[in-house]
Amino acid sequence: MTKVQQISDSKQFSRVIAQPTLTVTHWHYNLPSSSPTPGAFAALATEFANEKVEFWSVNVEWFSGGWETGSGSSSSFKLYKHGKQVGDEIDGHNMAEVKAMITQALEAT
Repeated sequence: MTKVQQISDSKQFSRVIAQPTLTVTHWHYNLPSSSPTPGAFAALATEFANEKVEFWSVNVEWFSGGWETGSGSSSSFKLYKHGKQVGDEIDGHNMAEVKAMITQALEAT
């Protein structure tokens, strides 16, 4: 069963599935409203809808002691396969690299 949630005011997006093969997390702080990243992230979830890929978008302002005391903005992605991180953290604005990493990890399954 797939649960998709879009919270428009905070631009959060999650696609949660049972027993995912891959989990993709988007960690972000203070993204400008003009940022295309949240929409592109949601589009990735749609593109991989037939795969066992779980998507989480997390605003780190929700966590005390996070980056909320800093200035500017930040966005990054991490990929986990069966609970273990795969590869390095990816810059949050490089959606082509995120897509390539997901595709490569799925092919290796």
